Parts: sequence; structure tokens; C-alpha cells
Amino acid sequence: MAHGLRAWTFRSRLYDLSLGRGDGAAPSWAPDDLWQGQVTNDIGVALDGNIEPRSYWSIPADGSRREYLERHRFSGFSNTTAELAQLRQMAAVWLANFDRWHTDVWRLDILGDRLNHWLIHDHALTDGADDDFVRLWRRVLRRQARHLVRWAHKPRPGDDPMPAVQGAIMAALAFPEYSNRLKTYLAVLTTEIERHINADGGHAGRSPARHLDFLARLITIRTALSGAYASVPQDIQGAIDRMTPMLRAYRHGDHGLALFNGSRHATPEYIDRVLELSGSRSRAAASAPHTGFYRLGAQRTALIVDAGTPVDGTSSAYGHAGTLSFEMSIGKQRLIVNCGTGSLREPMLCDALRATAAHSTLTIGNTHSSNLVANGRFGQRKPRNIQTRRRELERNILVESSHDGYLDVFGLIHWRSLYLSAEGSDVRGEDAIESGGTKPPSRELRNPPYTLRFHLHPDVDASLTTAGNTVLLRLASGQGWRFHTEGGNLSLEESVYCAEGGRQKTEQIIVSGIHQAPRTMIKWRISREARA
Repeated sequence: MAHGLRAWTFRSRLYDLSLGRGDGAAPSWAPDDLWQGQVTNDIGVALDGNIEPRSYWSIPADGSRREYLERHRFSGFSNTTAELAQLRQMAAVWLANFDRWHTDVWRLDILGDRLNHWLIHDHALTDGADDDFVRLWRRVLRRQARHLVRWAHKPRPGDDPMPAVQGAIMAALAFPEYSNRLKTYLAVLTTEIERHINADGGHAGRSPARHLDFLARLITIRTALSGAYASVPQDIQGAIDRMTPMLRAYRHGDHGLALFNGSRHATPEYIDRVLELSGSRSRAAASAPHTGFYRLGAQRTALIVDAGTPVDGTSSAYGHAGTLSFEMSIGKQRLIVNCGTGSLREPMLCDALRATAAHSTLTIGNTHSSNLVANGRFGQRKPRNIQTRRRELERNILVESSHDGYLDVFGLIHWRSLYLSAEGSDVRGEDAIESGGTKPPSRELRNPPYTLRFHLHPDVDASLTTAGNTVLLRLASGQGWRFHTEGGNLSLEESVYCAEGGRQKTEQIIVSGIHQAPRTMIKWRISREARA
């Protein structure tokens, strides 16, 4: 109700007049472009002269509103000389159509990012431009800043608050008339840090991409405050110091991010830049019990395990039902993966990839371990009691976990143990299904089928041996590994991998069977082949 009344107010003529219609002076300060146009979503823009501005600012033909809204952040642009003329042309079309408050385009998180990027590119875009463009650009820039500093602390439920808070801080630094709001929004930022950053340094959203984005924003704000000769609150530096080891924990040997909980592709160069500017030289976190991730690393082998309670996603990072899934890499090559998130241009695929079956974990009765609902959220049923223990002995690592996501439906608990040898050449796993002390609602659900999945990276060649209990795996480097199982029926089936905005065909190892009460145990092993 409150948001409906607010929207009615923003659309009114009186509110529009309050934002100002006169010419605006240039901002007195502008932030540096620390990331040089790099973005973590898949809506990067290549201004090659073939983009028609009017169509670019319209909803795409496939109806993808998520892609449409991401464009309005202006995050895909850079101010290289070759692109400035076209960027001015595209900005002019935007100014002519969206200079007044708009339900979606002026959404606080989108507006916050847009204001930040407009301030970054202000000098490059206005230097040498015609007077009419400069006047309109500066007027709309100030109108957006005025709206943002009024409302950035009150985002809509479910929207990411950080872009708006960052934008408001930038506005307070750039426009003298809003400098008195800087203290207010730094206090809001402290609250957001307390809400979103766990004691172990992990982002509460449990998405590596959201973690990276939050950390990059903190670094951007810290740099801006220093550049404007404003004091940097200790809370910002403390959060950066806690988050950096966790970001390293989310990286595979190829220096990219693991694909959990709506995480999207980010270039290794961008991640390297974030880590460099963080100023921290800390090692990757091995255990993050508050966030629910564990890293097993030995020699050049790394396993990253999701053993945390699922949380609702946002418009840009959906929550996934992948509890107890894991990913595995050897050196710079990924072996076991989750299916990823998919392109913003394919919202139906993004929804499908939220399924438990799209993760390298166990599915019982063809049912998600968490009840999935719209907009990246979960229903009432999801794992709530997740127990994890990590042990190390002579550099051998064992992580044991369980979750109760299937308790209400089947009366069952899923247990998973993962072991990595000190040499990094031997991974052993046990997946067990057993009664949780409650009976399923019907007799038909007492012996449900199970499917244990190991999704393979597209660069991995897999072949099933004639014995039927082993899969031979060949990495792109030529190195050989072997998957062996005891229990269940082993097969190879098609799968899909979505890491960099597009989909790739790949395969998945499947171990399937019927749960036999009171306990079903599936043992498996991934081991490196001895060199000939």
C-alpha cells in the first residue's frame, strides 16, 4: 500500500516540479572509473555503430524485462574516444524519453547505478558536446540525484539496496547542496554491512557474484571518500578485510567464480582488480560456517561445497535449490560443475536452472530440496537444519554435511561426506538417505527414487566403461581421471552449462536407484589416473 501511494506521488506534476526543471551546474566532483566498464552481468554493450538507440531503450523482442532494466544502469558503457559520439546519441534518446520519474527505469537500485556511471562519464560526455545536450544532461542528472538522496534509504522490498546507497553517497560527494546527507547515508551503509555481511566475511545472499558486487561497491565508496578528502568509516575497511578471503574461497583454479545461487560470470581480470584494490593479501577462507560454504584444497585440486540454508534471491541473482552441491577443479580446468544461471535474455532458462537437478547433488523423488517460487524466492519448505563438520588430518580433508529439505515430503535426511587426499589426486564421497524420524504422508512416498548427479564441464570428455560402474574422464589438458561408484545404476546423460551468458552442451554422470529403508548408501570416488 505504501509503495503504491509513493508511486502515485512520484507520478504527480507537483513532485516532478519539486525535482527541478532549470539548468544544472556541473558536479563539483566525479568518481574514478575503477573497473573500466567491466560488469558482472551478461548485458555488456559493444558500441560498434550498429546499435539503433531507440530500439536499445525498448523492451527486447523476446520480452526480457530483466535485460531491458539492466540496460538502464548504463554500466556497459565506457568513455573511450571511439564510443563517445554514439554514447552521446544514445544518451540523448534516453534523456528525451525518461527525464521524468518512471516506475521501472527510476527504480532506486537502477537509478543508483545509473547516477554513479553518469558521474564517471560526465566530463567525457559533455566536453565538446553541443550546448543543448549538456544542459539537458546536467538537468536530468541533478533531478535524479535529488530523487535518490530523498529515497535511497527506502528501497522496495526485494530490491538490492546497495546500488541506491552507493549512488546517494556519490551524489552527496558530487553536489554541495547534498553534502549534509553524506553522514546519513554512511550510517545507512553501516546498517547494510551489518545486515548483509556475515561474521565469516560471506555475503548473506550466498551468491559469489553478489559477494563480488558488494565488495566492489565498498571499495568504490572507500576510494571515492578518500578522493573527496572525506573520512572513511572503519566499518567499510573492516568489511573489505573480512570479505576478501571469502572471495578467494569462491574462485576456481581458472580464477573464475563458482556457480552457486544465481552467481554469474565475471572475468578473472575484474576479480583480480577487486582483490588488488582491496589491499588484502589474506588467503582463501577454508570454512565459512555462517554463510555455509566450505573449500577443500590440496595441491592443484579444489572443491567448493554449498552447505548453507537457502536464502531468497534478488532481481539479478536468483536463489537456487542446490543444497550440498559441490564444484571441483584441477588446476585451471573445471571438472564437476553446477549448471549455472543462464542469460538474462532467457528468463525461463534461468528459472529452470534453479532446480536441484541442475546442481551436482542428490535429488529425491524428482523433487527440489527447496520449494521454488517466482522471482528467485523459496516457499515454506527448504532445508533449515543443516549440520556440517570439517576435519583435517595430515592435510587430508573431510567435510560431512546433512540437510532436512526432504523431511516434510519423504521423511528423509540427505547426508553427504566429501574427502580430499593431501595429494589432491583422490576424492571420495558418500551420499546417504535415511529416515529423519518422521513418516512420509503416504505409503507411495516411502521408497522414492533418487538421482545423484555430477554435471561435467563442457571441456571434459567422458566415456562409460563396459563394466558399467566406472566413467573415464579426460580433461582438456589430456590428464585422465576416473569416476567409480558402488551402489545405484550408473549412466551418462546430456546436460547444459551456462557460465558466460550462453549455453553449452555437456554431459552429466548419473547414479540412480530406489531408496530402500531404513538407509541407502551410495559410495563414489573420483581419482586421477596414473601416468603410463
